[in-house]
Amino acid sequence: MAKKIDNIFLDTSLFIKENFLEGKRIKSIFSLATKGYFKLYFSIITIEEVKNQYKKRITGAIEKHNQLINDKTNDIRVLRNNKSGKDILQKFPKVNDLCLEFNELLSDAIDEAGATVLEYPVLNIKSVFEDYFHGRSPFGGADKKAEFPDAFALAHIASWSADHKSKAIILTQDKDFTKHTYGSVVVDHEYEKYVQDKLKLLLEDRISILEKIYYEKSEQIDKEILDWVEDQLWIDSTYDNAVNYMDIHEISIEELEIVSKSYEIIGVESDKIDDQYIYIEVMAHIRYKVVLNIDDEETGIWDSEDKVMLWRETKDLTLSDDDLKIPVKIFFEIVDTEEYDDDPQIDEINNSKDLNIDGPDYFY
Repeated sequence: MAKKIDNIFLDTSLFIKENFLEGKRIKSIFSLATKGYFKLYFSIITIEEVKNQYKKRITGAIEKHNQLINDKTNDIRVLRNNKSGKDILQKFPKVNDLCLEFNELLSDAIDEAGATVLEYPVLNIKSVFEDYFHGRSPFGGADKKAEFPDAFALAHIASWSADHKSKAIILTQDKDFTKHTYGSVVVDHEYEKYVQDKLKLLLEDRISILEKIYYEKSEQIDKEILDWVEDQLWIDSTYDNAVNYMDIHEISIEELEIVSKSYEIIGVESDKIDDQYIYIEVMAHIRYKVVLNIDDEETGIWDSEDKVMLWRETKDLTLSDDDLKIPVKIFFEIVDTEEYDDDPQIDEINNSKDLNIDGPDYFY
C-alpha cells in the first residue's frame, strides 16, 4: 500500500519571512514538491494576499530607493563615475510592471511544483465572523480586520479538508494561527524543521558527509564568524543606537567568543549534477564585552556662538551580551559519498546586514 504524502498549504507569512521567492527554504519547499515529497496546495485567497504583500513592500522599497538617488545633499551621485554605480542609481520600472513580473514568477513556480490552486469557494461565513467578534484565531492582533484574508483562507482550507476527508497541514510563521476547531487542519509553526526533515530524506547518505565536514571544519567556521563580528565591533556606527549617536573616542574589545552553535539544513541547489550544493544555516550564539569611551552628556556646555555642544569630559560605557545570535549561511559541495569538496564556503553572515547593537535602557 502506497504511503500517503502530506497535503501542504503555505501561509502568506511564510513568503514574507522568506523574502517571497528568494529564500533558501521557500525554494526548497517548491523543489521538494516537484520531487514528490509532499503535495502542495494554495488557496487562491493566499495567492492574492501574497501578491498584495509583495506590491506593498516593493512600493516602499522603490520609494526609499528613489529618495536616496534624488537626494542632492549627499555624495551618492559620485557613484555615477563607475558602471556598477550607474546601474545602482537607475530608477526602477513602474511598480505595476515589477508586480506583473513577480506574479509571473510566482505562477511559474506553482506550475513547476505541480501545486494545486483552489479557486474561490462558496463558504458559510458565519464561523469567520464569529471568530472575528470573539477575538479567536486568527483574529488575535490589534488590527483584527487585517486578518480577514487569513481567516477566509483558513476557512477555505478547512472546507477543502472536510470535502476531501484529508488532513491539511498549514506551514506558517503567523502566531495568530493558534489551535482551532477546523476539523483535520493542522497548523505547523516550525516550518524550518519540517523542511529540514524532508531535505534529509532527499539527501540520504550525503548527510553523514555533511556532518563529517561540518565538525572537521568547526574551528575554521568559528574563526570566520568571529573575524566578521570583531570587524563589526571596531566600527563606530555599530553602536549608533547604543551611544545615542554621540562621538566614540576609543573602542576596547574585552571578550569575544562563540558560546555554542547549531545548524539546520535549509536547501539544495543544482549545477549539472542534481542537488550538488547543500546549504545550511548555522546559528552562532556569541558572548562579547566591549568598552566604549564616549562624551559625557552631563558635562556638556552649549556654545551659543558656534551653535554646538562642547563636552568637557568623557566616560566609559560597557556593552555586553551573553547570547548574541548571528545566523550564518554555509554551502557544501557534495555529489555523493565519494565525490565532495571538504572545504565549506560561507555564503552570508547575519543576513548580509551590519551588526547593530542597542544600548542601556536609559537611552530610550
